[in-house]
Amino acid sequence: IGYFTTLGPSYIPNLIRRLKSRLPKVEIQLREGDLSSVNRMLDTGQVELALTYDLGMTGRPQVYLLKECQFYAALPPGHLLAKQDSVTLEELAQEDLIQIDLPSSREFLMSPFWQYHLQPNITYKTTSLEIARGMVAHGLGVSVLITRPVSRLTYDGAPLVCRPISNELPSQKLVMAH
Repeated sequence: IGYFTTLGPSYIPNLIRRLKSRLPKVEIQLREGDLSSVNRMLDTGQVELALTYDLGMTGRPQVYLLKECQFYAALPPGHLLAKQDSVTLEELAQEDLIQIDLPSSREFLMSPFWQYHLQPNITYKTTSLEIARGMVAHGLGVSVLITRPVSRLTYDGAPLVCRPISNELPSQKLVMAH
């Protein structure tokens, strides 16, 4: 099973538990990667299943839709925008932005800004979703994300506020591909 790195913690443990309960003798090996490498692993047969976003798949895998994901703003709890029910990209572009810096992800997560001809002020870049969430929670900037962990707390227990983005934006399909 290949999986996109930001999706792994939220989905892979439960997926393995469910597979093992239905197929107790199945042997499972895990391969983590960015969107491009997960797609490559699927294309070359290094993995038989891939948990990923339906983005940039080059082969013709069979794809099963798990859910539609929406862009959202991650904000520090005391931030003025966190007091609103939703935020706009125009508001977010005025803030220091913490960017997920993974191949394909960086462009995808910047595309809403580009769609509205906005140039955000990228202050920090990280390849880790949890580092981005932690930096936001500690007031170092805001972020635009699509992967939404269940907890509103970061690994170190800091709270994080998530708000929908009111601009019209496409959703992203979370899929299991084989």
